[in-house]
Amino acid sequence: MGFGLAIAAPVGPITLLCMRRTLTQGLWVGLASGLGAGTADGLYATIAAFGLTAVIQSLLNHDFWLRLGGGLGLIYLGIATLVAKPSQMPILHPTTASLAPSSHWHCPAQL
Repeated sequence: MGFGLAIAAPVGPITLLCMRRTLTQGLWVGLASGLGAGTADGLYATIAAFGLTAVIQSLLNHDFWLRLGGGLGLIYLGIATLVAKPSQMPILHPTTASLAPSSHWHCPAQL
């Protein structure tokens, strides 16, 4: 049953994010991520079911603020990613754990 579920699950960016958070931060964080993704999908389905016309008109009336908020959110995520400390978990080979890069600009292939 687990094998069938693993094959049937669509592997996309959100699925990979949930898997990564579960493996690195624990079961509860992974479940919260999955529930958040499911809630967002449910919201999209609700919007589609109850009429896109009213929602689209409302979004078009507030497009400047939505674009500004989305752009600021993306800038924040980009800066947070650049200043974040790299993960200490070895990805390619267990013996490279002591050679963890000191920044995001370091290429492991150059070791």
